[in-house]
Amino acid sequence: MRIGAYQFAISGDVNENYKEIEKAIYLAKHKENKIPVKLNFRWRLDGENNDYIIYQHPVTGMLDILNPVATDIFIKCDGKHTIGEIANQMMEEYKGVTRSTLLDDIYAFIQHMIDERVFFVVE
Repeated sequence: MRIGAYQFAISGDVNENYKEIEKAIYLAKHKENKIPVKLNFRWRLDGENNDYIIYQHPVTGMLDILNPVATDIFIKCDGKHTIGEIANQMMEEYKGVTRSTLLDDIYAFIQHMIDERVFFVVE
C-alpha cells in the first residue's frame, strides 16, 4: 500500500497496520506546513535564460548545478513560504502537472538539499 511517499507491507496485525497508515497520513498532511530554508552559501543564476543555478557546496567546496525545475524550487525556498505555498505557486506556472506529482518533486528536492546539508526545515 502507498500513501504519499510512504509505502507499507500489509501484515497480519491490523492494529499495527492502522497505526502506521494513520502516522503516514498525519505526516503527509503536515509536511506542507513546513518552511524550507537555505543556509547562507554562494550561488548564482546561470544559463541563457538564467534558468540554472550553480552553487558552491559549503562543506565540500565543489560546484553543483541545478536544472531549471530545481532552480525554480530553490529560489522559492526563501524561508518565508511553506512547502504548500511553494506548490501553489508552481501549480500556476507548470500547467498539466498534478499537485501530487509536484509535491513529490518538491519533497525530493528539499530532502536532497537537507541531505547535502545546505537546507533545513522549520515549522
